[in-house]
Amino acid sequence: MCNVWLVRLGIREVYPAEHIRAVRVEECGERLVDMDEVLGYRMETEGMLKARLRVCLLLLDVVRDLPAAYVLKVKSAYRSVEEQRRKWKRALERVASLCPGLSEDELKRRARAFCADPTSGDGGGHQTGGALDVTLYAGTEALDMGTEIGEYNALTKTENPSLTPLQRTNREILRRAMERAGFVNYPNEWWHYSYGDQMWCAYARRRKAFYGKIGQS
Repeated sequence: MCNVWLVRLGIREVYPAEHIRAVRVEECGERLVDMDEVLGYRMETEGMLKARLRVCLLLLDVVRDLPAAYVLKVKSAYRSVEEQRRKWKRALERVASLCPGLSEDELKRRARAFCADPTSGDGGGHQTGGALDVTLYAGTEALDMGTEIGEYNALTKTENPSLTPLQRTNREILRRAMERAGFVNYPNEWWHYSYGDQMWCAYARRRKAFYGKIGQS
């Protein structure tokens, strides 16, 4: 509980994983849709992605708030439980290779910093259809955000004093447009935004989430 209040007071940036997993979920039953069927001008997806209908509609507001030449690129959205398990396995293997000899509990704790554990709680945000990994393009050129999506290093956190002024500005343009539409950012990953899931509920300080894990594997 102490760490939760440190976030609310602005002393820490990231809520403990157990706080987010404890958020109550009352599934609203909103359907998943093919994003390409809903998204329009100045929005692109990488591959055949799905998300909740409301999430797709909110992205229309995001684009309206972006500078005229910018394109919103969605790199990842809904993931099945099985897809998340594969990602979680790779995260565990990565941490184990970098820090050999860790206990199982410590290994999982460190892996949770950059990957949701599909075996706990109601699943990660991507399993709900409410989480997105996004970035910005100017025409066909990706804007400089400091790192690639999924690249974990000293510049991965959204707020970072080592960013160049251009990188900071680009991240702020993305964050401002996403937050005005109703999304929240995960402070450990500049690219991760969510709506309606447990993480959104925690950072937006809402009483309950309305998107829960979809399906079982």
